[in-house]
Amino acid sequence: MKKLLTTVMIIAFSYSYGQMTEVKEAEAETIGKIAPMGKLHIAIEKMDDEYKITFADAKYQYLDQYRSFKISETDYDDLYNRIISGYNEIPETPVKLMLEEGGYLFLEFEKSFGVKNFRFNHSIDDNDETLAFSIWMTEKKLNRLFDKK
Repeated sequence: MKKLLTTVMIIAFSYSYGQMTEVKEAEAETIGKIAPMGKLHIAIEKMDDEYKITFADAKYQYLDQYRSFKISETDYDDLYNRIISGYNEIPETPVKLMLEEGGYLFLEFEKSFGVKNFRFNHSIDDNDETLAFSIWMTEKKLNRLFDKK
């Protein structure tokens, strides 16, 4: 009787812990990406009503670390317009934007040898310390990334 009870309990517990449920992720549509020679530098994907921007952390040259942040559909167009206005009139200090998911996004611009460049800086707290930053992008690369023009 003890053996039968023990066997039934083992079988019952194994079924209760052995059940797995499938998690379905939203299908991602790639809007644009910069991946010279197949190595991803930065990409934008659309999932339902939000956009996910994933970029290789340029702080580390020999490590492939990727960072990402999500923005809403309305913030997507606003972000593009802010970047384009930064190309037209380069701000002296990086533009600081607060992300809905927490953390901050800095838009940094510079002009070197007559070429205007831009990059994302990503920070997770309020002390303005950069956690990660993307590659420098020209306006042409930015338009390819955001699938504009």
